[in-house]
Amino acid sequence: EAFSRHPNIKMTAFAGGNPYITTGRVRVIPEGVTEGMEMLYVNADEDFLDLSGVKILAGRNFSKAVASDSVEAFILNETAVRHLGWDQNAPNSLDVAIGKTFIWQGGVQRTGKVIGVVENFHTNSLHQAIAPTFIAIRREKLFGLFVKIRPGNLNETMLFLEKTWKTFVPNRSFEPHFVDEELNRMYASEKQLSQWFTLFFALTISI
Repeated sequence: EAFSRHPNIKMTAFAGGNPYITTGRVRVIPEGVTEGMEMLYVNADEDFLDLSGVKILAGRNFSKAVASDSVEAFILNETAVRHLGWDQNAPNSLDVAIGKTFIWQGGVQRTGKVIGVVENFHTNSLHQAIAPTFIAIRREKLFGLFVKIRPGNLNETMLFLEKTWKTFVPNRSFEPHFVDEELNRMYASEKQLSQWFTLFFALTISI
C-alpha cells in the first residue's frame, strides 16, 4: 500500500519466488482423476494476474472480498482443462471447469473448487511446452513482491521504493531485480551458444 502511493507505481502484487522464470511441481487430485497427477504450481495473490496481464477466460480471479479464496480456491490454465478432458462434452467452453473439485496434496493438504480459468502463459523456458498449471494462494510462502512501474523517472521512483522499504524492513537490504533483466540472463547462455554455432557454420562454409 505504501509503494502504491507513488504516482509512478501502477500496481503491486505478491508471488512465491519468480513465476516468470521457474515453478515447482506438486501432486494434485482434480475431479475425475482417481490416482492424482503432477501439475505446475504458481503461488500468487489476488493482484498478480492483473499485474501480469494474464487474462481470465472463464470464471473469476481471486478476490480479497472472498475470505475462502485464500484457502480453498484454485485457478487453472487452459492447458490443464484440456488435459483433464473436462471440456470434452463442450470443446469450445472452459466454463465447465468452474466448480470442479480440486485437491492439493503434499506439503499442503487443501480441498477446494476451481473458480477460474486463465489463458496459457509461460512459467519456465520458452523452449518448453506450456504444461497443466494451477494457481493458488499460500500466503506464508509469498516471498516475491512485484512492483509494476510506469516509464520515466525511474531513478526517482527507485529511490522512493528504497526509502519506503527501509521504513518497513530496516534490517534487510533493498535488493530489487528487474524481470526483463532476469529473463535476459536466463537466455544469455543460449544466445551465446547460438552465436558460436553460427560462427562455426560460417567457418565451415569458408573452408
